[in-house]
Amino acid sequence: MRILAKRYGINPKTVAKWKKRESADDLPHGPKPGRHRKLTAEEEGMIVQFREHTLLPLDDCLYALQAHIPHLSRSSLHRCLQRHGINRLAEASDVRMGVGQETPPLGDLHIDTSQVRSNDGSHCLFNAIEQSSKFVFVQMGTRGKAADAAGFLAALAERSPLRIERVFTVDAEPFVAKGEETDFARVCRKRGIEHRLTAGPHPWTRARDMRLGRMLLENVTYTSEAYLARMLRDFVHAYNFKRRVKALRGKTPYEFLRRTWAEQPERFLRDPHHDLLRLEFMHV
Repeated sequence: MRILAKRYGINPKTVAKWKKRESADDLPHGPKPGRHRKLTAEEEGMIVQFREHTLLPLDDCLYALQAHIPHLSRSSLHRCLQRHGINRLAEASDVRMGVGQETPPLGDLHIDTSQVRSNDGSHCLFNAIEQSSKFVFVQMGTRGKAADAAGFLAALAERSPLRIERVFTVDAEPFVAKGEETDFARVCRKRGIEHRLTAGPHPWTRARDMRLGRMLLENVTYTSEAYLARMLRDFVHAYNFKRRVKALRGKTPYEFLRRTWAEQPERFLRDPHHDLLRLEFMHV
């Protein structure tokens, strides 16, 4: 090969390539048929709508959308977002996503509440997001009073395999009340949990709660309370056990907790496998 390369003034790799060919005909350049598929208009519409509603980073979008668009690659997703002018999130969104922020220790929960409706009436959702693993706990009830907030935390602390160190809430009802100790504060004191208040919604945790709330509302048909509860349970299960997260290096929240249990069991009260399966969604 070196003799031929020197004789014709070409690279030895070119000689090696042509020796493997069955003919001397030059092959066409560009992508080979069947290896790449162009996104259809419907697939691009799905990508754009998902990005605009969730505000997730590029890799998180890729993980979620590949379940519905198997041939979607990272580069084709990026080009699609570029074509529609939504390839770059605002700088404020980067802050909300927690870009550049230190990962909080395991055991920090952010608790919030929201309202959903069905044909049977209005329902209150308490949701707790574990800040390190992004694992979500949800409880659906009919009220959102101080006693219900305390009951949610008490049930979570009683049944959770995680060692809850701190909870973060907004400085407002049903978590605090001016001039008196609430049931929520008493549960924190009894369980040895530090309760931290935020003057306003924390930009990162609040944005994650808002995205979670939007996805919950948009994936539920409000026909009845029973149907709503079933759909919420299925959605939260998929969120915790199937949704890969870029911040967790492509792992799901459950996979992250299982790995942490194997490496740092002292952060848990017991093996999280079975407890997390029955605790992620509670209906009262």
